Amino acid sequence: MADLGRFNKPNRPYIERPLIFRQPAVNENPERVVIQCTRGSFTGFGALPRSPNIPPITEAQAEALDALHFLAEKHHIALDLQKGDIQYIHDYSIFHARKAFIDDTEHQ
Repeated sequence: MADLGRFNKPNRPYIERPLIFRQPAVNENPERVVIQCTRGSFTGFGALPRSPNIPPITEAQAEALDALHFLAEKHHIALDLQKGDIQYIHDYSIFHARKAFIDDTEHQ
């Protein structure tokens, strides 16, 4: 799997690693578990085309990413935030997503 920090940067090499990866502590950065949970980074999406410098994902990798995606969809919790609400979540500790929203004079 490609290192997303290097995604779509043609002069940098990709790094192969598992879908779930234990990243050891380096300098001031603590040890952590890194989980790649979307295939868009490997296939391209929207205004970010797929980098030609990384090999295509395998069918097994695509199935693993899909399984993770569908499990997350099945067990998600949606928050109905209202004006003045604050949401504070450490994004290294959970999967998180954002849905589309309407930004108009009533909803900003």
